[in-house]
Amino acid sequence: MSNSTPQFHRLALLAAALAPIALLTGCANMATTDHGIPVGPAAVLSGSLHGGNQPITSATVTLYEAGTSGYGSVGTPVAQTSSANDASASFSFTQNPVDAGNPTGIINPGQKVYSCPTTGNPQMYIIAKGGNTTPTGTNSNAAFIAAIGDCQHAAAQFVDMNEVTTVATLAALQQYFNPNTESFGYNGTAQSATGFANGVATISLLANMQNGSANAAVAPTSAVAGVTATATPEQAKINTFANILAACVNSNSTIVATSTSCQTLFANAVPPASPVQTSQPSLVYATTDDTLKAAYFMLVNPTNSQDPTGKTANLFALAGGVGAPFQPSLSAQPLDWTIGITYTFAGTCTNANTAPFLGSAESIAVDANGNVWFNNGLGSGDALAEISTTGAPTTCAFGNITTGRGLTIDTAGNVWTAGGPTTLGVYEYLANGTTLNWPTTTAVNGIASDGNGNIFYAPSGSATPFQEYVAGSTATATAPSVAVGTNVTSSTGLLYLAADPTGRLWAASTSGSVLYELYPGGASPVGGYTLTDVGTAVGGSVLANDYGTAIDASGNIIGGNTCCNAGAPPANTPWKLVPGATAGTATGSLGTTFVGGLVAPRSSAVDGAGNVWFGMGYPVINAVTGPPATPAVFALAEANNALTTGISPNGSTPATCASTPNCQTKGGFQKTGIGTVRSLAIDPTGNVWAASQVSTTSGNSNIVEIVGQAVPVVTPLSIGAKNGTLGTKP
Repeated sequence: MSNSTPQFHRLALLAAALAPIALLTGCANMATTDHGIPVGPAAVLSGSLHGGNQPITSATVTLYEAGTSGYGSVGTPVAQTSSANDASASFSFTQNPVDAGNPTGIINPGQKVYSCPTTGNPQMYIIAKGGNTTPTGTNSNAAFIAAIGDCQHAAAQFVDMNEVTTVATLAALQQYFNPNTESFGYNGTAQSATGFANGVATISLLANMQNGSANAAVAPTSAVAGVTATATPEQAKINTFANILAACVNSNSTIVATSTSCQTLFANAVPPASPVQTSQPSLVYATTDDTLKAAYFMLVNPTNSQDPTGKTANLFALAGGVGAPFQPSLSAQPLDWTIGITYTFAGTCTNANTAPFLGSAESIAVDANGNVWFNNGLGSGDALAEISTTGAPTTCAFGNITTGRGLTIDTAGNVWTAGGPTTLGVYEYLANGTTLNWPTTTAVNGIASDGNGNIFYAPSGSATPFQEYVAGSTATATAPSVAVGTNVTSSTGLLYLAADPTGRLWAASTSGSVLYELYPGGASPVGGYTLTDVGTAVGGSVLANDYGTAIDASGNIIGGNTCCNAGAPPANTPWKLVPGATAGTATGSLGTTFVGGLVAPRSSAVDGAGNVWFGMGYPVINAVTGPPATPAVFALAEANNALTTGISPNGSTPATCASTPNCQTKGGFQKTGIGTVRSLAIDPTGNVWAASQVSTTSGNSNIVEIVGQAVPVVTPLSIGAKNGTLGTKP
């Protein structure tokens, strides 16, 4: 069976979702004993509870159904037990068969027996609180959490609940957690439920839930012949985070509730200045009084924005270094507490002209199910590729794309990729698994689907109009494109093309102050559209060498000025353009230069709270060539919607800005696997995905994920444009 057939594609996606993830390392990365995986009856959900090396006995362990009435909505307790007074602090719940006379599935929330409801299949999680960490005594501040998946698959699992599995669970599902009620919940939409389920799947990349250790690397099961994948999480940071919590859990004070370690943790793991940047903007935060709340605040306020230097240092001091229970751990204080995963791929796609699965990643996009698509831009034999939410290769197509550029997913779920700036061709991978190669009249840069299923692409040559494939999302055969608008006067770097809910298309030029608006109708439309350069009106003071364009919930256009303009507007500055009430008019404003550590923005995205993310084209820390040589460090930047306040570390403001090596801020969310980021995408779980070019000459690329840090967003973007939900939560 060919990898391009619809049958193979459906099977590949199913296999990627259900296949186990192979661990490349075992328990050696944690300085605890392996508590074993008891094999019990098929209807038993069991586990053990540990604080670092210590069993926690007599803790209250409660099994919940996740809430479904909103993000962080209150869960329903379905069963409860206590951790045993034994060496493993074991616990278990018995799942009875579905009882038609008991449709909710709850037998008695105070007992250790439950059943799944007769309708629906709720997500389940466990919370353990309190208990005795002999010889330190009872600790009311100790709290742990583990998400275990849907009810029908909850039984016959073993979960080692400890600080590592708590960090992994909260990192992956932080946008669904309410710290006041200490509950997981999502809303009633299908995509919100999918986003939560995908987050549960991500936990297994971060930690081995059965033995309680942080993973060094895992191998997602590939469905693409000839291609293998490796997912490398930030193991040492997960362990360090866990050690900080363990310092409170294993406090050696005779009165644990007032221990110095717990007091230090609660005083320094503080909420953000405003909940507006989170998935629950109306929360009034309760006082931090246990390790669950503290861990949540470390995640949603990862830079300790109220005191970025002192509080992070105080938390790191709790980690305990090489003597702490979870190893390896960080030897130096991190800038933030975000958790990243780097995905690398080996081999070539045997079904796609032996093209590299990943080679110089150019554009990236997320579909309705949270799967991640990207194209490659290295040479003449590039492919369109897809990975599952856990990094498993699931699709490789074409293999004949020449230096791919833009990428879009239409309202029907079809994926479109542009052939590149020097070649003709637009390639479509249909949702049914078939492929089409659309003719073009010009070489192609950016490409986008509007909310009506029309496909537009930007030309790569001046004196040429934009082009449209009318109703391309429903087409089963190719057709010529239609010219729309008048000729462009500048075609340099029209890499980013975005559609808004009014049917307008926006494209910023990477050279000069051009920002095109293509809108329906007008005085003299060509192909039903009028082309205007709104950058002319605002360009001199706002736009220069622009990389965008992301659209927020208010319909504002957001991008960034990259290097190396010496005058006004300054380089390394984000911008926002507000479309006027009359098409073809707009006003613009600048954000704060270097906000969130921003250096040479090359891509942008907006999350479900309106926070803005930028991929950077230059390093935030330059390479050191002398011994010991170190590689350059790249990062992502996150700012509030006003573009005035960094959510990622601001670093330091450079005194001067040169073209080479540009401006090192030493800020941003720094991840080892990141290089030049030409494209960003945010998924319905809140993960941020970066198409990262580590080397533009060798094609060495990675896909880097920052886990759970963004507020979930509606995908694909064409559905957001169709329903007016761009930049909003599912």
